[in-house]
Amino acid sequence: MAVHAEGVSRGLLILLGIILIVTGCAAIGMPLVAGLAIELLIGWVLIVSGIMQSIYSFSSRGWGKFSMRLLAGLLYLLAGIMLIAHPLRGVLTLTALLGLLFSLEGMCKIIGSFQIREVANWGWLCMSGFLSLLIGIIIWRQWPSSAVWAIGLLVGINILLRGWALIMLAVVLPSGGPAQRS
Repeated sequence: MAVHAEGVSRGLLILLGIILIVTGCAAIGMPLVAGLAIELLIGWVLIVSGIMQSIYSFSSRGWGKFSMRLLAGLLYLLAGIMLIAHPLRGVLTLTALLGLLFSLEGMCKIIGSFQIREVANWGWLCMSGFLSLLIGIIIWRQWPSSAVWAIGLLVGINILLRGWALIMLAVVLPSGGPAQRS
């Protein structure tokens, strides 16, 4: 979610920041509950997407387009139903995918950083890659027990940092309201 300082009041940014900080802290404090909530949300998003994709398939011309779109919609629907019906298994699966994602992202960042060594501060990308790879390895080495903490903790940290970023943005806004361009 992009937040633009123009048109947004300082008070609103601070309020949103506080709400996000509290939400992030709650997710960090109860990572399994947060992980289950996220997993259920993803399940419902997949169900709605599957229904919409299936309905959309009937507007297709030709058997090939119709069947592929319907198949995609049914797969989304089935995946969503499976996540809703078996939330703990869903958290396990999503945690395994998260570990894989962090590991692959880390390797790509490391490789990419060595390809831009002539650029100043390329080491930051490399360090970010090593940290992503380390997180992925930690998740994988502790899997399946990492399912208890990984999703909720990482999303909680992200939400907490976003809240602080909004508050820091509000601090630099003039007290009268939105930032003015000169």
